[in-house]
Amino acid sequence: MDFFDPTDRRYKYRRKKERKKTAARHSPQSGCDLLNLNSHSSRPSIPRYRQPLRIRTNSQNLRNLFKIFNLIEYKCGAVDNNYEMQCIGDGTMYRKEIKVVDCTIRDGGLINKWQFSHEMVRKVFLGLSAAGVDYMEVGYRASQKLFPPGEFGPWRFSMDEDVRQIVQDTQTQMKLGVMVDIGRVEEDDIKPCEESPLDFIRVATYVKDIDKAIDLANHCNQKGYETFINIMAISTAANFELEEGLRQIEAEAPVTAVNIVDSFGSLYSEEVHYLVKTFKDNLPTREVGIHTHNNQQLAFANTIEAIRKGANYLDATVYGIGRGPGNCPMELLLSFLKNPKYSLEPVLQVIEDVFLPLREKIEWGYIIPYMITGILNEHPRIAIALRQDPEKRDKYAEFYRTMTTPECYEAKVE
Repeated sequence: MDFFDPTDRRYKYRRKKERKKTAARHSPQSGCDLLNLNSHSSRPSIPRYRQPLRIRTNSQNLRNLFKIFNLIEYKCGAVDNNYEMQCIGDGTMYRKEIKVVDCTIRDGGLINKWQFSHEMVRKVFLGLSAAGVDYMEVGYRASQKLFPPGEFGPWRFSMDEDVRQIVQDTQTQMKLGVMVDIGRVEEDDIKPCEESPLDFIRVATYVKDIDKAIDLANHCNQKGYETFINIMAISTAANFELEEGLRQIEAEAPVTAVNIVDSFGSLYSEEVHYLVKTFKDNLPTREVGIHTHNNQQLAFANTIEAIRKGANYLDATVYGIGRGPGNCPMELLLSFLKNPKYSLEPVLQVIEDVFLPLREKIEWGYIIPYMITGILNEHPRIAIALRQDPEKRDKYAEFYRTMTTPECYEAKVE
C-alpha cells in the first residue's frame, strides 16, 4: 500500500486547496451553508457558525430533518431564529393552518355588475369544491333598495334561494359565504345562519370605519355566522390609526381573521412583511389574511411573501379574474401550497370550460393603465374608465402624463 509523504509538495498543495474550500464554504461571508440530505454521508457536517442554513432534501428524506435539528442543537447549543430552515428539492412540507378563500364571483362581478348565470357559477362551485378550496365567496349581500335588481346581476345580492340553486344536493366540505359593505346592507337582509345555506360573512371596511365594521361583524356573528373583517385600501392607511383599529378588533370582535387588502395593487414585498407583522402583533388571537391585486404583476408574489411571514388566510380567484388587473390566480396558489388536500386539475378544467370563453367577452388582467395607478397608489377606477373609451384606451403615455400633473387632480376634484 502506498502512503502520502507529508513532506511531498503535491500533497501539501492538495491539502491547502481543500482547507481553502472548506473555509470558504463555512465562512460567515458565504451567505449560507447547505446541508445535502441526499448525499451518502451518514453524519453530515454541521457548521458552528450562526448564519442561515439551507437543507437540501427530497420526500424520502424528510424524516431525517428531525435528526438534523438535533445535530444542530448539539453543535450550536440551540435551534433559534438565527437559522433559517428551507427545504430545497421535491419536499412536500406545508402549513396545515393555511386556508384558501375563493372570491372569483364576488371580485370578478365588479367587471360586469355580477351578470353571471347560475349555470356558470355552479360550474365554478363544483370545480372549487373538487379542488379542495376551503371557502367560496359567492358574491356580495346588499340591499335591493340601494341597487336596482334589473341593473345588477344576482350575485350583487347573493340571496339564499340563488345560493341553493348553485349547491343543489352537492355534498361539500367547502364553506360558502358573502361579503357585505358598511352602509349597503340592512340587518333584515341577513337571516340567521341555521336558515341560510351560507356559513360565513366577510365585512369590508376602511380603517376609518372599523367601529362600524365591528358592529356589523358582531351582528353577523350573533346570527351564527363565521365572520371576517377585510381592511381595504391598506396602502393609504395611517400607521397609528391602523394599529389602534386592529387592537379594537382584537378586543371587541370575535372574527376568525382580519385581511390585508391591497386594493390599489401598490404594495411591495417589504410593505407586505411590515403589514403582516403589524397585524400579528396587534391581533395575537386572530388569524391574518391577504387579498392582493395584480396592478404590478405582484399579486401572487405578495401572497407568497405574506405566507412566509405568517398569513394563513389567502384570497385568490380562478384565472386571476377580478376588477381591473385582477387578483392572485387560484391555479398558481394551489400549485405553490403543496398541501395534498388541494387539487389543481379541477381548476384548470374550469378555466378551460368557463374562463377562456369569458375572456373573449370581458377584460381583466395586467394592462399598462392599471400598472400606472398601482405605482401611483391610486384607485383603479380612473384606469377602468380609460379602458372603456375606445379612442383613449391605449394612450398609455398620455394617461401617465395626465396622472402625474396637477391638472389631473383638479379634474378629479371637479
